[in-house]
Amino acid sequence: MLIDTALRFAILYFLVPASVAKWRGMTRLHAAIREWRVVPKSLVKPASFSVVGVETFLMLSLAFGLGLGPGAMLGCVFFACVAIASSTVVVRGLAVRCTCFSLDGSERVSWFTVGRTALLSVAFAALASRTSLLLLPGGPITYLPVLALLPVGVTVLRRLIQPPPREPSPGRT
Repeated sequence: MLIDTALRFAILYFLVPASVAKWRGMTRLHAAIREWRVVPKSLVKPASFSVVGVETFLMLSLAFGLGLGPGAMLGCVFFACVAIASSTVVVRGLAVRCTCFSLDGSERVSWFTVGRTALLSVAFAALASRTSLLLLPGGPITYLPVLALLPVGVTVLRRLIQPPPREPSPGRT
């Protein structure tokens, strides 16, 4: 019980300011999601509202304990998807702002961003595995979303240990 509560508060520590910042700056969130180029332009606004909606649901679920089991599973999958999207931004070499915790920040999406987001997914997976509200508490189904993170985790570790060599720009000799 104490571990569950500590996990909930640790996740909330990061989730609350991020969600509040995104609610306050939806126009800037639309622009940030457009910069990431992970969804078609026609889906940028729905994706923005989906991100904020999921974060808000997760925040309320963690704060009040309502729907904690399904919420933890959703958080695990959601942040795994964000980690994968972040990794595509890094691999494509896009120099875009992170917008994870603040829309005003200057932090760029990097392998650190990918690792931090994957860690949030793992924290949600740990919470999901500890809650008794799941249909199969602590069973193997709990860890399936974490398997989606394995390729991302391996790639992050490889990039942190040995960054890939940068190729020269086409216009430079």
